[in-house]
Amino acid sequence: MVSDDRAIFAPRIAGIWASRFKKSKKKRKFGRKLLQRRLQLGFYKNLMEELALKLLRMDVSTFEELLALASPQASKEKKTPVRKAIPATERTALTLRYFAKGETQSSLSYQFCIAQNTVSGIIPDFVQPFIII
Repeated sequence: MVSDDRAIFAPRIAGIWASRFKKSKKKRKFGRKLLQRRLQLGFYKNLMEELALKLLRMDVSTFEELLALASPQASKEKKTPVRKAIPATERTALTLRYFAKGETQSSLSYQFCIAQNTVSGIIPDFVQPFIII
């Protein structure tokens, strides 16, 4: 009888005991510190206004015209409580830089201070309306 009670209650007691001493996981904050400081350190904010012709191989008026054509897709801004959305102008500049200079997505990730998986999602979303046209 005693051995039956031990067989029944031993796993329960062990589970309770283990849960008391279980280490709680530290909560992660969003992204790396570099990505959080995109507005201060990012490529677009610092160089785009001055060097648009050299960086994108087009003048500002052509850039704005292209932005107007792709505005429904480019303005696909997803704002969350954690972070601000990436503006349509920055999405457009990132995509044009990808095609004009042949940059890799990982180098664009560091230049624009945007996560690499976000960069890999922005480029196809932006190009889609031009494939249809």
